[in-house]
Amino acid sequence: MPNYCCVRELHTISKTIFKVPQNEDMKKKWEEVLGFTIKKSYHICATHFEDSDIISKWESGQESNKYTICLKRLHLKKGAIPVPCKKKIYAQSLESIKDSELNKACTSSLDSTLHLPHTDSLNSFNLSSPNIDLIKHDHLYCIQTSSPKKRKTDVMMVNSVFQLIYQNIQTIHLPNNWYCNKSIEYIEYEPVIAFHKLSAFKPNYKRHIEKQVVLNEGCKVILHINDKEVTPSDIGLPDTVIKNIEDLKLYLYTLDEIKFCQGAVSSTNYPDIRASFGTQYIESNGYWRHNKCLIVLNDDNSKCNVCSWCKRLVYSIQKKHTNLLNKKTIRTFYSPNKNKIHQRLLKSTNIIRKKNKRTQIKKKVLQNQLNQMKNEMKNITEKNLDELLMKSNISPGQCEMVKEIYSASKVKNPKNRRYNENWMLLCLLFQIRSPGGYKFLREQNLLPLPCVTTLRKHLLAVKIGCGFDEKFFKLLKKKFDVKNKYEKKVILVYDEIFLRENISVNSRTLTYHGLEDLGDDFENKSLEKANHALVLMIQGLAENLHQPIAVFTSRGSVKGIDLAKIVTKAILLLENAGVEVLGITSDGASNNRTLWNVLGVSGKLNQLQNSFVNPFDNTRRVFVFSDVPHLLKTIRNRLHAKKTLQICPTLSPIQWKIYENVFEIDSKAITRVCPKLTKNHFQLDNFSKMKVKYASQVFSKSMADGIVFFKSKNFPGFNCSEETVKFTLFINDLFDALNRKFPSEGIRKDSKDLQVSQKCCFVLHV
Repeated sequence: MPNYCCVRELHTISKTIFKVPQNEDMKKKWEEVLGFTIKKSYHICATHFEDSDIISKWESGQESNKYTICLKRLHLKKGAIPVPCKKKIYAQSLESIKDSELNKACTSSLDSTLHLPHTDSLNSFNLSSPNIDLIKHDHLYCIQTSSPKKRKTDVMMVNSVFQLIYQNIQTIHLPNNWYCNKSIEYIEYEPVIAFHKLSAFKPNYKRHIEKQVVLNEGCKVILHINDKEVTPSDIGLPDTVIKNIEDLKLYLYTLDEIKFCQGAVSSTNYPDIRASFGTQYIESNGYWRHNKCLIVLNDDNSKCNVCSWCKRLVYSIQKKHTNLLNKKTIRTFYSPNKNKIHQRLLKSTNIIRKKNKRTQIKKKVLQNQLNQMKNEMKNITEKNLDELLMKSNISPGQCEMVKEIYSASKVKNPKNRRYNENWMLLCLLFQIRSPGGYKFLREQNLLPLPCVTTLRKHLLAVKIGCGFDEKFFKLLKKKFDVKNKYEKKVILVYDEIFLRENISVNSRTLTYHGLEDLGDDFENKSLEKANHALVLMIQGLAENLHQPIAVFTSRGSVKGIDLAKIVTKAILLLENAGVEVLGITSDGASNNRTLWNVLGVSGKLNQLQNSFVNPFDNTRRVFVFSDVPHLLKTIRNRLHAKKTLQICPTLSPIQWKIYENVFEIDSKAITRVCPKLTKNHFQLDNFSKMKVKYASQVFSKSMADGIVFFKSKNFPGFNCSEETVKFTLFINDLFDALNRKFPSEGIRKDSKDLQVSQKCCFVLHV
């Protein structure tokens, strides 16, 4: 932290210093008095304060009991404000000088802002007076400064020649238009005397110091011309110390007669010279000069006021300025770093220009090739196009697409176009499979696709109704003729769905849609609104085949007798088309059970029959399967309704309450054993009863593990839960064995799924 006085004025430094007040209001008052901004870390010595503001002793008691202690460290009174140094010196001088003449001289000298007294003032009284010595000591000759780094007292001894010049400064005859400072200036605490000459007025009414002579305390001369220092040897004078006033006059008159360079051009007329014309230009006193300007003119350039370097500058500026007016390019000057960047940019620009040129050439070549291909395509006929497609070994679907694109290219108006029948069918299948993809391709105009309205109109032309369609089975026969014997094996699946009652009119056939319709094979048609639909489809065993074959609408569920007729005819039509029906699959609804009874299928232990004779081929049988997910939901619904299930009389029953206890305890824990269980698994409604996942997650291995875990932790409500755990694991394994999707998961010899199925058969027989 600095411990010196922060005031830069010449004053006698005191060893006692005080800190700047931390209060902002007092700090501002100190700044107003001192005339500069101070920081809170600064210090000010005692010279700048009145003696009455400084506390130097501590007093206590009264009269005879009063005692005083001198303080080792002085303090300031509260609210003390510093006094400017000049005012304090002035007050001290007035007290020490009692002589009226001396008091008058001191007053006149202090009124002139405390500079050195003029010559007339010095001659008006005796310099040998002791009072004058006091003034000299306080005001001129003994100067004590406070250094920012260390406290040091410098006593400047004034040279007798310097003193003589200053005392006779008003008697020196100066050249025309020269002026002098009638008071001593200080440069780094060194007294100097300055003489200068001002320039002529400029258009903006400004002037500057044209020539200047500075004399320091050592009587050494410093010369300046247009703010640039020149040596005495440059103007033909020796570089010596001034010995008398005549030597000073010699310097002044010689410098006055010297001609100097006035500069190239005005900076107001060419403000952007540095950016436009290069970096060899500098501005000095409103004129542009060359970096190598000679300043002092020699005899060769004495006829004009511009040096040779600035002449070159004038010529360069005028030439480049003319080129700019004529919109011609000129050379731009950069610094070394910017020049490197500029060269890199030029290199990159050249590379881009070459690439662009090559691209334009390639573009013209491709454009010519495209025009040539267009001309060739105009001359191609449909017969030639078919020959080209046959030679190229393109698939039939791609051939249809190429033909359609070729025909679309010849049509100028995209509306009212005619599409090929095969192309319309392909577009129809694509729109059914992916409406979003069809819309995207059509909007991007990548393929000549018809709009959706056209497809619908084309679809309405096809006769569609309920029942079996003979044309469909003819097409199905063509498709299955090319398949091998394994791919022909299928399962017939059928199920009913609920429909919303609605009637619409077909304007083409003047018929109603939405009424009960079981096809042409059934005569008992009615005019009632249909609310159920029976859908039949086949599913391949050796390939991923899912194909609907017929649909029937009815009021309520189809009766078991009618359902048996429909299934039998479906098997006959499929077998006639080359499809081998190995079995049928349905849920356990009442009409499906009636169908099983009609076909002789029974699940009783004494009369077990799971197949019937194939009506098309007596040597083969058709097996009947009940849908496994529906069976699982049936078991869950039965257990939920009855709350218990007794499988063996000697063993404890399966309890639904145990599953509920697992959920109640597990839902309150932070880490759950069965995280998938929710209220929907146990609070069943019409919607949740249809969810297969709710039933499969109740009868899962995680549920069995949860029962075992809570029982091991002695939670209440898990007594006699062993049979419930066994039953849960049994249903879980059986559901996994009967619910396989992929061929690799099929039943093999000695597989786990086969063992589970055999165990299930044993349990059912027992």
